[in-house]
Amino acid sequence: VLTLLTFSDATEPVSGQERGFPYQAVIETDGEFARSGPGPKYYPTSKLKRGDTVTVHRHDPGGWYMIAPPPGSFSWIQVAY
Repeated sequence: VLTLLTFSDATEPVSGQERGFPYQAVIETDGEFARSGPGPKYYPTSKLKRGDTVTVHRHDPGGWYMIAPPPGSFSWIQVAY
């Protein structure tokens, strides 16, 4: 399960292509959910707070950024795989 999230980059506005992936960004809002997919219909995997740092791996259409799973966020896979 990929965790995606909308948030503002705390540094100067620069596209991911210009800065390179992955990069660190800071959450600038009070209480934002990291989700299991790119949109509000996907279930939350954890709640981030102002000042939390995340690692951004990709920018997707619609303003969603793929981030590394935050501490305390879990994904599941069947043992056979």
